[in-house]
Amino acid sequence: MKRFSGVIVSVVLVWASAAPGQTTINRLQTERLAAGTFSWQVWRAGDDRVSEFSLPVTFLYPLGPKAGFYAATSPIVSGSLDAVAEYSLSGLSDMKLGGHWLTGRDRILLTFGLNLPSGKSGLKAEEYAVASILAMPAFNFRYPTLGQGPDVQIGISGATEWNGWIVGGGVCGLRKGLYRPFRDVDESYDPGDEVSVSAGAEKEVTLLEKEMRLTGDAMLSVYGDDTWGGEKVFRPGRRLLLQIRSDFRAGPYDVRLCVRDRMRGKNKSGSGESYDLERKNRNVNQFEITGLAGRTVSPSFAWRAVASVRRFSDNDDGTGGAGLFGIGGGIRAPVARRAVLDLEARWEKGSLHAGDGNVGATGLSIGGTVEITLTGPGRRPEESSR
Repeated sequence: MKRFSGVIVSVVLVWASAAPGQTTINRLQTERLAAGTFSWQVWRAGDDRVSEFSLPVTFLYPLGPKAGFYAATSPIVSGSLDAVAEYSLSGLSDMKLGGHWLTGRDRILLTFGLNLPSGKSGLKAEEYAVASILAMPAFNFRYPTLGQGPDVQIGISGATEWNGWIVGGGVCGLRKGLYRPFRDVDESYDPGDEVSVSAGAEKEVTLLEKEMRLTGDAMLSVYGDDTWGGEKVFRPGRRLLLQIRSDFRAGPYDVRLCVRDRMRGKNKSGSGESYDLERKNRNVNQFEITGLAGRTVSPSFAWRAVASVRRFSDNDDGTGGAGLFGIGGGIRAPVARRAVLDLEARWEKGSLHAGDGNVGATGLSIGGTVEITLTGPGRRPEESSR
């Protein structure tokens, strides 16, 4: 049954990969876990510099071996933009609550999630300037937005065996609530609801004389109309996410190769009688290749190296393209009996297509997480580890 659960998790991770601000730990853990993270990211493009610092915290509470609950937020998020003027944005992020229940002989996974609007919204003009840069996809900031409205998410996914493959699929619905994006404007913005359909398949194969696990995933998302002051103003184009991943051993090293492509159709925008499908697609195609190699040196220490290539094509207006190459690495080691430290740094360099030409861009991200396994109430540590 573990193989079925693995494919279900793969489908769920495709959903998670499209959601900003997600924690990097597995939310299907069966141990009670608290995690504190620090993250610092900075990008320089031309004469502009934008950075973000955050301190996310996550708590996982299993409700048995097949169900669990999580809570995640960041009490500190601080972004800054240094260009002609120096602008800053700081505050709380929204709190995310959710959980899962694995049932049907471990072949069906039910999930739910809540977004509580504890983060900062109602921004001033200079704060909105920072937020608009943080939201640029090429920069891949951990918190592209701090606060929005209340959201409710419900999903179901499942897996089965077919012709030597383990195949899975699922559907997820996201109901979004309204919020005030600008401090000096009383009208509220109501984002459209979302529906995502995912599918995945996995098989143990032999390629290039290597035994590997090959996984493919796909997700199609459709969106409803955004309204502003009760009037339709925007609808994002449908998005298709495709991903192929292989996991294998190369001598003493664990290797993962992942190819991902995000494609989005034309938006619908305007207001009143002019609300219609745009003539040109303003969205870009986002293509990524990531390779990871790691080794567990001992039960108390492991390291990994990461390399990536990201290519964003120009949209129909001839802008928005980017080409970035990145390298990085990390380590994982215990720092106490029930605490594990995970550190990682990544550096990226390339160019962004802005206006009539390209602008050189360089990015650096440094982050770390301390995961603390908590014992149950009334239980001695040695009992909970059995």
